[in-house]
Amino acid sequence: MPQNTTIILPKSQWTLLTNTDVTGGITFQNQSAYNISVLATGTTASPTSFDGALTYTPMSGELSDTSLAALFPGIAGANRLWAFCDLEVKVMVSHA
Repeated sequence: MPQNTTIILPKSQWTLLTNTDVTGGITFQNQSAYNISVLATGTTASPTSFDGALTYTPMSGELSDTSLAALFPGIAGANRLWAFCDLEVKVMVSHA
């Protein structure tokens, strides 16, 4: 199901940004004053470590022409996106 929303990440918890499998492009932006970690998975199970996670600084993100497979080519079937921060923060996300 497509979505265009802002998600509040609870502190110190991997939070699913996508509400369905995403095979096309995705847009997201870290709308906080703190760094966030972002990691894709090929299932609805949350990441168990930070290995391979990307760090996004405040107000940075990706545009819709970027696919999860392009961001994380080493993750087979990457179709779900997760984010983590030590503090409660906002992340904008949009995908088809």
